[in-house]
Amino acid sequence: MSISAGIPITKWWMSNNYINLFYNHYKGQYLGGELNYAKTTFMANTTNTFTLPKSYSLELSGFYRSGFVSGFLVGAPMGQISFGVQKTFMSQHATLKLNVNDIFNLQHFEGAVKYQNIDVTITNHWDSRVANLTFTYNFSKGNVKPARHHSSSIEEEQNRIKKGNN
Repeated sequence: MSISAGIPITKWWMSNNYINLFYNHYKGQYLGGELNYAKTTFMANTTNTFTLPKSYSLELSGFYRSGFVSGFLVGAPMGQISFGVQKTFMSQHATLKLNVNDIFNLQHFEGAVKYQNIDVTITNHWDSRVANLTFTYNFSKGNVKPARHHSSSIEEEQNRIKKGNN
């Protein structure tokens, strides 16, 4: 079951949300043993945009996934929270953005496979806490003229032949 909704909280706060709930069940005979793993998993993702005075905006986003099962693998919960701030200036031509992903360094993977004589524990940490500073400048006013069509000498010759045959 999935639900996705964009919700305007106020005129300055927009929230986009996604929720997913599912159940996996793996059952059967495998390599002479009985396989029986089942789990209900909950996933949620939210992005909140705040429009502030003086051409500022903020964004707060995050996700969470509860424990899960995928075949033999049993995974632990995982999530993260990110934050960004943006300022538009120079008559709306320039934008300066600062984003920090996974502020609290929560996003890492942990899981285990325990089946018959297999006993594996997985822990994976990566550099998910990253800060980006971006400057963008828009040189046009948004009034881009359509490209003019330039005919080639072959097209001109074909048109001349067509006119001569009429």
